[in-house]
Amino acid sequence: VTIKDSVAFIADYLDGLRIIDVSDPASPIQIGRYDTDGISDGVEVNDIFAYVADQGGGLLVINVSDPAHPLKIGECDTEGMAKDVALQDTLAFVADSNSGLCIIDISDVYHPKIVSTFDTEYSVEAVAVSGNYCYCANHMDGLRIFDISDPSTPNEVGSFKTASVAYDVALAGNYAYIAAFIYGVRIIDVSDPSQPEEVGYYDTSGWAQGVAAEDDFIYVADGNGGLSIIRNELLTGLWEPRNNMAVHSFQLYQNYPNPFNPVTTIPFLLQAPARVRIELFDVLGRKVMQLADGVYGEGKHELELNANILSSGIYFYSLSIGANIQSKKMILIK
Repeated sequence: VTIKDSVAFIADYLDGLRIIDVSDPASPIQIGRYDTDGISDGVEVNDIFAYVADQGGGLLVINVSDPAHPLKIGECDTEGMAKDVALQDTLAFVADSNSGLCIIDISDVYHPKIVSTFDTEYSVEAVAVSGNYCYCANHMDGLRIFDISDPSTPNEVGSFKTASVAYDVALAGNYAYIAAFIYGVRIIDVSDPSQPEEVGYYDTSGWAQGVAAEDDFIYVADGNGGLSIIRNELLTGLWEPRNNMAVHSFQLYQNYPNPFNPVTTIPFLLQAPARVRIELFDVLGRKVMQLADGVYGEGKHELELNANILSSGIYFYSLSIGANIQSKKMILIK
């Protein structure tokens, strides 16, 4: 989603581009829509044009001067599945999934054309641009940084491997913020793009898949955890939720994949060493499996569950430390 003049432009997956009047935030109204025929994953707006990263059609250029009647005027088919787009001057930088980074000349909006591509090996999920540098969230390979001073030959100058899948990247000042799935949001100092360095992190309660940074706050689209708003105090190294809720001594995360067959992973976080018990229950509350019962050290852990002896259905798994218990639901489909 991107906002321009109280209008929200939403890349709505199978439903294409949606245009929403948000001048009254309490009563948003859809004023236009364009069916892209593919899967719309990202959008940026410049002047009267919306640039849509569409997994079926590449980069689409849509005239939105009349939001009620958006009209496609140009397109550039990319080699991969376009998932995100960032704009700078007359260039569009496209996160082109397994085909890497794609740079497109949009000086002629009717005939955008590819200037160069860079194969990043792993899927590029998101892209952000600042000055002479392009920052890519590169799925299993973390943050990749490219010098784009010559767009025809982008040159990789730095990288930082996150502990989990990198789904999104946002820039603010000298920092890149990475939505790193079960490892929350990671904060990378990119003041020297050739030597990016992690300077902070916050483990959210869900799966961090989208991130935005503004002023002193970080906004995280957190999968089953909803929206997390985090106050950023980099000078002191302190991170806490905006609502000042107390930080729990442990956190049980959603299993992945979910639904699953027959193997899934259960992540959990301990802020101090503790004796942990993890159990699996059916929908009637009957314990069907003991998954863990022992002492674990401080930090993030992952437990693999093989449910090949169980029947399809809904199950609940719980983590208990003393009298404190957290539980979540999982679905087994065979």
